[in-house]
Amino acid sequence: LHEALSSEETMEIPPGHITQVFKRAYKLHDRVIRPAQVVVAREVTNKE
Repeated sequence: LHEALSSEETMEIPPGHITQVFKRAYKLHDRVIRPAQVVVAREVTNKE
């Protein structure tokens, strides 16, 4: 489980995959205390 804070264009990582983790997630037993805060990859768009 994660919270996407931002997205970045990249050709190295498939769209929708995590590129950076700002804060790790915390779980206590089976309960999520805090979701991970991450940056997610998106497709490169050509701006001409």
